[in-house]
Order: sequence, then structure tokens, then C-alpha cells
Amino acid sequence: VPEVYLAREIGACYANVSFVVNYGEGLKVWSHDVMREIFFDDANLIGNILIHTIEHTPADECSCQCRALRKETLLKEIYAAE
Repeated sequence: VPEVYLAREIGACYANVSFVVNYGEGLKVWSHDVMREIFFDDANLIGNILIHTIEHTPADECSCQCRALRKETLLKEIYAAE
């Protein structure tokens, strides 16, 4: 997952929200129409979870160690050319 490595390089906090729609992959044939319905039916719920999380995450308070765990970029050659 490239975004995890990029977040670490800049010392950013990172969280994941996963939306599982098929608990038994391979047990039942799913059509894209059914999956689309599930996504559309739960879009408001997922949006509200994200908005609630952002609203309740203090921007000026950082108690995690993300910044201290920064890593040097793996793209040194690209950035060195600039």
C-alpha cells in the first residue's frame, strides 16, 4: 500500500477505513449491481463516520509519534534532480 510509505516519509498520521461488502468471497456469485447498491445504501453512513472523525480530531494536538518516526524518502534520485 504505497500511501502508507508516503505517509511515513512525511511524518503524517494515517488511518484506514475499510468497507467490507462480501464477507464470503467465492462462496456466492455477486453481481456488480448488488455491490453498487450496497455502496450507495451505506454511502451516508461512511460519509458521516469520516466527517465525525475529522471533526473530533484536534488539529493542534499531536500526542502520537508519527513525526518522530519519519523515514528518509525512497525517492532520493528523483528529488536530488530538482
